[in-house]
Amino acid sequence: MTLAAEWFLKGGWIMWPLLLLSVAMVAVGLERAIYFWRNGCNHASLLRELPCAFECAREGRRPACLEENGSPLRQISRVYLDHLHYPRSERHKVVQREGDRLLRESTKHQRLLGLTAQVAPLLGLLGTVTGLV
Repeated sequence: MTLAAEWFLKGGWIMWPLLLLSVAMVAVGLERAIYFWRNGCNHASLLRELPCAFECAREGRRPACLEENGSPLRQISRVYLDHLHYPRSERHKVVQREGDRLLRESTKHQRLLGLTAQVAPLLGLLGTVTGLV
């Protein structure tokens, strides 16, 4: 048996919840890293494409440059331009709804990370106290 496995077993039952929390943290961290890597935005290219997209939307055509699914900023721009002919208050509600949806998507699993960050030190302290007793 390796030294790490021996230490893990010496830690007692409290090590199993700590191991599960560690695995959950790594899994959520990797998932969030992949999400943000995929949804990265090249702001310079988006700013170059927006005037053309705005002209297309004013003419009633759907801008092809915003068709690709990508960054949240690109998605909100697409929703805004799709609803360009709506009254201002309606357009505002639609864009706000899309922004709320994207915000929920980007902060997914944030509670699990916070809970783990709060509970893991307490479990470690509990393990230390039970080990001393």
